[in-house]
Amino acid sequence: MKLLLIIHFLIINLTVFATNNACLNITDFGVIVNGTTDNSVNFQRAVDSAAVIGSSICMPAGIYRINKTINIPAGVRLAGAGIGSNALQTPYNGTIIWYTGDSAALTFSGTNCGISDLTVYTPVQTATTGILLLAKTELVESFSCNNVLIYGFTGGTALKLEAASQGGIAYCSFYDVRIRHAKVGIEIKEDDSTSFVNSNSFFHGAISGGGFDYGILINGGNNNVWYGTVIEPYSSTFGHLVVKEGQVIGENIRIEAVQQTAGIPVINFSEKSALSRITGFFAGGTVINQGNNFIDMSSSNYNGDNLEGYNLFTNASFNLPNVKGIPEFWTISSTTASVVALPGEVITGQKILSIKIPPGETAEFYPRPEYAPKLGTYINYTYANMNVLVRTSGAGRAKMTYNSLYGVVSSTAHTGSGQWENIGLQALTNAATNPNPRININNAGNNDTLVVDITAPSFNFGLNTPQRQSAVLTTAGGIITGTLTTGLNSNYSFTAGTTYLVLPKTGNIFNLLSSSSLSITRINYLIDDRFPVGTQITLLFNSVGNSVQNNAYIQLKSNFSSTGANTSLTLISNGDGTWREVNRNN
Repeated sequence: MKLLLIIHFLIINLTVFATNNACLNITDFGVIVNGTTDNSVNFQRAVDSAAVIGSSICMPAGIYRINKTINIPAGVRLAGAGIGSNALQTPYNGTIIWYTGDSAALTFSGTNCGISDLTVYTPVQTATTGILLLAKTELVESFSCNNVLIYGFTGGTALKLEAASQGGIAYCSFYDVRIRHAKVGIEIKEDDSTSFVNSNSFFHGAISGGGFDYGILINGGNNNVWYGTVIEPYSSTFGHLVVKEGQVIGENIRIEAVQQTAGIPVINFSEKSALSRITGFFAGGTVINQGNNFIDMSSSNYNGDNLEGYNLFTNASFNLPNVKGIPEFWTISSTTASVVALPGEVITGQKILSIKIPPGETAEFYPRPEYAPKLGTYINYTYANMNVLVRTSGAGRAKMTYNSLYGVVSSTAHTGSGQWENIGLQALTNAATNPNPRININNAGNNDTLVVDITAPSFNFGLNTPQRQSAVLTTAGGIITGTLTTGLNSNYSFTAGTTYLVLPKTGNIFNLLSSSSLSITRINYLIDDRFPVGTQITLLFNSVGNSVQNNAYIQLKSNFSSTGANTSLTLISNGDGTWREVNRNN
């Protein structure tokens, strides 16, 4: 008896399971597949019935005409029989939803709904949208759209993701979506600051044909990603890829506009866009990037728009120590800290700086101001990136800080593991202040000496990760091979009313061609004018009677005086506005 009850229970539950997961045939709800009858009412009735049990709607091949929007709620999926034998000649065969209304053909507004293997078509220009994914006051997740052709929406948008009134769209997937002829191919739109469209993925697919104002239009959202998508309308009124605000990621995409009007950008990022990244192939045309975005498209007509990841820290390899152990071009705020440069063990060619901070003290290690990274005015300088390898046993006592747009910001601190950890940050720059990147070491409240080892600090502007290893030739160190050409410059001046010579920092050999006798007692003594330590210059005189005086600022073997044309004096900078003689020819 118990066995019979168990079997009966299983049969009931299996029946319920099968019913809940059945694919309802749309023709069982009075839908007529002839391409002429308006099926709006019966189509919606089928969808509502499927919503009760959370099932799919199966749509055999044929033309399903509707005049009104079909609203598809959570859990319902439209499954066609394919888009036909020749997608570019649709509507002829396959499963086709033929829309003749003046709004959206299909509106999806629930989680776990979707559409696959069919065509959404309109023969009229009154339709505003082909497929609308709408999140209004609700969260829409896990929508999927597979192998769908959206055709003919030249009066509106083929595919639109829109969030409004605290709504959100996230984690939705689009596979092989084909858009042919539309006013807007795909639009992502956040209607207000309370809504979001984030983290949705588009795989493959293509946007082509005519009638386009935009191929892809982005009005908000972030981390929406296209992989291998082709965007190639013949032309577009405002651009194939236009980001008015927000972020878009495109990996290995193709953008082509064979009939684009001259002067109309094919790719256009506004000032409100940021952190977008586009890679792939670009067949050419105008590119506008007013926001801070990375564009790297392979093309014979376009070479990208980004800042390289070169390290902007001078002597980041710590290979030029001074007498106090502090690397040249760097400084430390503490007068009691001890600094020792050790052989590198982490990155080849990069020395380790071991800093000891006494109990109860703090210190900041940073580039000397005259050698610190300087902001440019181009929009790609909007972001700064920095990192450093740190080893210490003091938890939370070593971090990086930066003067950002919102004040001083800090990286995550070292955990105190005693192992090498990468600490760093990305920050918005502030055009009104110097970047001032620093390594902050805090031993306050500690009764023991704190040891912090650092190596390979790195900094750059833009979106690229800053470089660590030495390049063939960078300010971080390197090897020069081949011919080295130094600059020859004939520009110079004197500080008014003095014998203080001012040379531009754009040369190494300076032609002092004055016909009158020159008297020189100091060279580039102001902080902003000083040459970096180790810079070698040659003063080349063209007449007799020019003099350079031996003093505390210009340390010569003896006073120098030119004896005629091609008389020269070679000096090397100490980095602090003072000089030493290397050689003379007089």
